[in-house]
Amino acid sequence: MVLAAPRDGVVARFFVQPNQMVKAGDKLFELDDVDVRNRHELAIRDLAIARTDHKRANQAAFADPQSSAELSILANRIERAQAEEIYSRELLARSEVVAEKNGLVIFTDPADWLGKPVKTGERIALLSDPEKVEVLAWLASTDAIVLRSGAAVRMFLNTAPLSPLKASLESASYEAQMSPAGVLSYRLKASLAEDEPPPRIGLHGSARVYADNVPLIAWILRKPLATLRQLVGL
Repeated sequence: MVLAAPRDGVVARFFVQPNQMVKAGDKLFELDDVDVRNRHELAIRDLAIARTDHKRANQAAFADPQSSAELSILANRIERAQAEEIYSRELLARSEVVAEKNGLVIFTDPADWLGKPVKTGERIALLSDPEKVEVLAWLASTDAIVLRSGAAVRMFLNTAPLSPLKASLESASYEAQMSPAGVLSYRLKASLAEDEPPPRIGLHGSARVYADNVPLIAWILRKPLATLRQLVGL
């Protein structure tokens, strides 16, 4: 779950540390609310003034026709003031972000965010379930082969290179994009086998994806033939 900025503002403080387990309802971080709070207090004051003016005009309308004509104008003024008060109150309520479910909060050092202006929807952190782990792999476009959903995957973590994890391919992107390593690649996602204990989120390693069987000569000559075709333009 992406934890994004609920409104434009400046990150004021964090209530949790990176990679901390939290429960639903725990406060995570908040935006500076000085401007929004002042705006809300001003809206409350404007609403009170509008209601007072409307009440005064309503009382005077029995003897003063001009006051009677102003009632509709003052009523509209009350509606605008009420709308502003509701809007500013909602902005003030969105200053604080809480966890919607139990999970692990993933973000960088709080010092990287404190005092930083953010826009509505800008990602600040992630809330993840450590029991639900997926495998994310990048397949270089030069190594791309036909992969089918459900294909066997073996994940070799750098922390345990001799104990590969079993997984099955869930999806493979149709469009190549730049991987974090700066290589044009296809994005692969795989789910761990049910009997595999979920590893810690964020571990790195390498993955082996199994496709359909092909003749050995085709596997050996696939890359040389592709390179030769690119060179000669055939």
